[in-house]
Amino acid sequence: MKLFFCIILLFFVSLPVYAETFVGSLIYAHGNIDIKRNDVTILVTENTVLHDGDTIKTGKESHATILLRDDSEIRVLSNTVIQIEKSYETKKNLHRKFLNRIRIKKGRIWARLVAKQQQSIFYIQKSKLQSLQSILNLEVKEKQFSISVSSGQVQIENQIEAVTLKAGKMLRNKGNLSKLKDYVEDIPYQLILSTNEPIIKVPKEGKKEIPIVVQFIKFNTGDYVYKAEKIYFSSIIDKFVFPENTTLNKRGYARVIAEVYPFQISDYHFGQVSIFVVSEGDDFIETGTGSLLLRYIIPDFTRSRVLFDLRTGRVED
Repeated sequence: MKLFFCIILLFFVSLPVYAETFVGSLIYAHGNIDIKRNDVTILVTENTVLHDGDTIKTGKESHATILLRDDSEIRVLSNTVIQIEKSYETKKNLHRKFLNRIRIKKGRIWARLVAKQQQSIFYIQKSKLQSLQSILNLEVKEKQFSISVSSGQVQIENQIEAVTLKAGKMLRNKGNLSKLKDYVEDIPYQLILSTNEPIIKVPKEGKKEIPIVVQFIKFNTGDYVYKAEKIYFSSIIDKFVFPENTTLNKRGYARVIAEVYPFQISDYHFGQVSIFVVSEGDDFIETGTGSLLLRYIIPDFTRSRVLFDLRTGRVED
């Protein structure tokens, strides 16, 4: 009994130290991905844990997906270098909040930031970007950066001024001393999603296939854009699986099959889930993220007898 108590006590004593440095995990990696920690390159595996000070570098035709501890997602595209700087934890009564600082040294990222106990600040050269809840595309070159916002809003600050970039807007900064508001403009393009199955029945076993259509359009007019672009799909529920390396055809169109696998109890949030699609081609900054809301029926866990398999996470009536 004493040994068991000591093990439990040691776990809770050690937990705050781990929480201070743990930022998120690398949930997907394709191609040449390097992670450096204390000037040492570490082995990249599925669900590699990321800590303060880690530098993530992607090579040519390579990309990685980072899931932060509040379920925010960062898609790191090819030829990109980002560094996770010192994060902070604040406590007020029983509430804990985390502040992550991420420096984008070069390249392109897509970020889906959620409003929970965490806030992420992006540093670019001598400018700073922060948002509690937004979807944004960000590109950093040698002496300038560009950003577009598809959802929410982002505050951008440099040595001269601060501006708030709202959904549907983009900015191309020409240098650290530029007036930011002079470079704000509308996003010209948008990806849209549609399906003939807006309400899905989550399978109890196996998988269910859902057809999804993607179309490239002009943001203001809705006219079709005939251009091939690489695209990437995202969902906050990992039971939705999408094909990798998908490309729109010359008409700016694609039809894909999403696979839905059995949910765990924690996946049944509010009876709905958003699916996102991102352009990863030449018009990365100019193209707004598309979204699609899918609904599903939540089982009545309170009135029916439910068997929950702890090993597989499957729910059975």
